[in-house]
Amino acid sequence: YYSDNEGLQYSKSLNDLIYYPRAKKETTYNINSNTKLISDNAFNAVKYLSSVDIGNVEYIGEKAFYKSINILDITGGSNLKWVDLDAFVETKFFANNDNIVRGDMLIKYSAGEFPENIKYIASNAVEDNRFSILYLSNIISIGNSAFNECTFDKIVLGATLERLGDLSFNNCQMNYTLDFVGIQPPFMDPIISLYFNDNI
Repeated sequence: YYSDNEGLQYSKSLNDLIYYPRAKKETTYNINSNTKLISDNAFNAVKYLSSVDIGNVEYIGEKAFYKSINILDITGGSNLKWVDLDAFVETKFFANNDNIVRGDMLIKYSAGEFPENIKYIASNAVEDNRFSILYLSNIISIGNSAFNECTFDKIVLGATLERLGDLSFNNCQMNYTLDFVGIQPPFMDPIISLYFNDNI
């Protein structure tokens, strides 16, 4: 791998950012434009960063920015396709914003109109919300525990859906119907509990 004299680590190809030193004193950082993956825990508990440009990154690993409490903003991200569990939890960026969208990725939703022009939903994106009808007909992937403790009357999933993460609808309550438009349902009994915790 590549490493600088302060301990910043990339894979040799620069495709993966492996580790950003916790005590590195810069307040802003621009990720290399060739980087597609931020590894699990890469920025975990970084002390000084307030802003990170994630450039062309497509995949953000589990707890990638976890407890980097001073991070206020994440820019870039127009190519994001997957954000794993707790990637931004306990950052000011995640705590201070009700709704966060980067590119086609919904990173967080708390209130207001649900975004229409998204293709990907991050892990841990939606907590404790009530929906009547939720149209996800253009969604390609839904992250791990993307919806936590939510209630739905109806969800519509479409033919674009390629990936459902583990417990995508964690501890959620489905009151009426889950509709698949133009596709064979990607999960059926007995594995339905992987996604809905048996609340459907």
